Parts: sequence; structure tokens; C-alpha cells
Amino acid sequence: MASFDFLCCVSLSYETLRYTDFLSKSLQQRTMSASEGQYLAKLTVTTHQKLRSNKTYEDFWEKLDRTLDTVGVSEPALPQ
Repeated sequence: MASFDFLCCVSLSYETLRYTDFLSKSLQQRTMSASEGQYLAKLTVTTHQKLRSNKTYEDFWEKLDRTLDTVGVSEPALPQ
């Protein structure tokens, strides 16, 4: 990984899309009823809303900061 921007985008995508991926896979099952699908969709929306909190952002930033050290990506810097 070469840049902070790339690492940040990949990490943020993973955090948000993993719930959508689960919903997609679940809805494709033949045994899924309409009411179960509706429940899972509401659960996914609720989960995404919870991801928008300040606490979740702080946790995401701390996790990203720890990842910077392990993969050798430099700290974010403003363009000069």
C-alpha cells in the first residue's frame, strides 16, 4: 500500500460494505421469506445509521492509525 488515502478508502469501504454484502447473500437464499428479507434490510439500515456516530468514527480512526504502523503507510499530511 502506497498511500494513506488508499488505505483509508479501503478500510472505510470494508466497514460499510460488509453489512451490505451479508444482506445481499442472505436475500439470494431460496428459503428466505419476504418478512425475513424485510427484517434483514431494516437491520442493515439500522447498522449503517449506527456507523455514523462519533464513537464509531473514533474507533475507526484508532483502528486505522494502528494499521498504519503495521503496513508501513505514513501519517496523513496536507498537500503543500
